[in-house]
Amino acid sequence: MEITQDLDAIDSEPFRPLWSADAFDPSTEVGITKYRADVGRGCTLDSLFVNKRSDVLLVSMHGAIQRATIRLPRFERLRSFLRTEHSSIYFGDPALYLGEKFSLSWFTGWHETNIPHLIADWVEKAAYASGASKVVFLGSSGGGFASAQVSSYVPGSAAVVFNPQTVISAYRPNGSLGYGRGFIRNIMPELTPKAGLASLDAETDWAAPMRDRGSMIVRYSRPVSNKLLFVQNELDHSHWQDHYTPFREATEGGVNHERIRYEIYTGPEGHSAPPKEVFDAALASALGWLDEVEGQQ
Repeated sequence: MEITQDLDAIDSEPFRPLWSADAFDPSTEVGITKYRADVGRGCTLDSLFVNKRSDVLLVSMHGAIQRATIRLPRFERLRSFLRTEHSSIYFGDPALYLGEKFSLSWFTGWHETNIPHLIADWVEKAAYASGASKVVFLGSSGGGFASAQVSSYVPGSAAVVFNPQTVISAYRPNGSLGYGRGFIRNIMPELTPKAGLASLDAETDWAAPMRDRGSMIVRYSRPVSNKLLFVQNELDHSHWQDHYTPFREATEGGVNHERIRYEIYTGPEGHSAPPKEVFDAALASALGWLDEVEGQQ
């Protein structure tokens, strides 16, 4: 069966409704299927699964989106991955349904719902359904954070992350606390400072009570069973200083030092998606790393 490259046709394909997230049972047939599960608070976990019966499953997780121009759910890099020989699965962040102007929530879930655990379960089922022995998560910026987090719950997988946030409370583009205030207001109001959201300042690690759900540093300071390829643009000065450097300093000599690798590139000035050649090279590097590990076992 030939898999369509027509994005309009894929977009018109209906979602298969699931009575719960635990009911996810992806098709083992070659083709494209879409799934939707109620995860509470009026939100749904939406996924698109491209099954090519391949040895590799790519997992795509998006970062911030422009709500004025992009309709939910957002399945990032669908066009690019369709052109590969690999199976792929895409996720939209359920929490974005909580606000019409809400653009970034890092796939953390909320107090009573751990979205990374749910997605990890879906990914493992999709890998089994597609016959994949290698699973690679890919994402940049907020999607990089999410990819690193969820991958850590999928043993043997690899995460390739490009210029990610490593602590969500440290993301203050141009000094703005808008993303933090939006996250607290829409997802975890229990994190609101006693003096109110207006009192939130850059010195406060408002995500600290979330522990590893809000911090790659906390998550990767504990033993994990995945691999992490951290790809950083040295000209993305804010992420170099606020995210890459603290993460590397905290983890380089830690329990996962053999499970974390770094690649530095010189890209466009500022925070942006990686160039195609950087993205493709990093994916190839991660696949080679997984093959290397397989050969040692």
